[in-house]
Amino acid sequence: CAVAFILIERRVAHPMLPPHLARNAVLGSMALAGAAINLTFYGTVFVFSIYFQTFLHYDAFTTGLSFIPLTAVLTLSTLLSSRFAKRFSAPRIITTGFSVQIIGFLALSQTSAHGSPWLLNGALMLVGIGSAMSVPSITNAMLSSVSQHDAGIASGLMASARQLGGVIGVAVSGAMIASADATAFAQGMSNAMLLSALALLICIGVVVYVSRRP
Repeated sequence: CAVAFILIERRVAHPMLPPHLARNAVLGSMALAGAAINLTFYGTVFVFSIYFQTFLHYDAFTTGLSFIPLTAVLTLSTLLSSRFAKRFSAPRIITTGFSVQIIGFLALSQTSAHGSPWLLNGALMLVGIGSAMSVPSITNAMLSSVSQHDAGIASGLMASARQLGGVIGVAVSGAMIASADATAFAQGMSNAMLLSALALLICIGVVVYVSRRP
């Protein structure tokens, strides 16, 4: 589908994504960052919703409560991010937020049925903090890289990238934990968290590279 989209866009008179936006490195890197945010976030929620109910034997209500450490920090972190934006550049905030998330995902990769709940909750909080810290700066950097006339198209691209990232995150993470065996499930869950950390690390490299271009 991606190949078909590119070929069609190159041939039509009025492409959905104008060529000057397709060549916008900042816009592209922010779309990638947005996709990575949703890929890792929704993949984590999917994996741990099954982990809580299948291996810790939580009911649906308790499972929902178990995600409070991940979600409760979102509002506070978003407010702090808006303040940091006045003092630091968007690439620095994004890379810092992603780095916090990477630490959280590395900790989550060590989760087991008999692991410490404090480690689990602390790691989920780090993931939430890093995500909420990065998103406002990703949006601001994306909008700052285009003209007011192109803001709507850029926003649509970002929304599409994030939706695609979420779908891929759930699909890939789900494939990794598709086993009824406890040991295989735990290994798949660990691999899914390590994959999330790797995806964010790649995004850090891309954001740093683009920000240093003249």
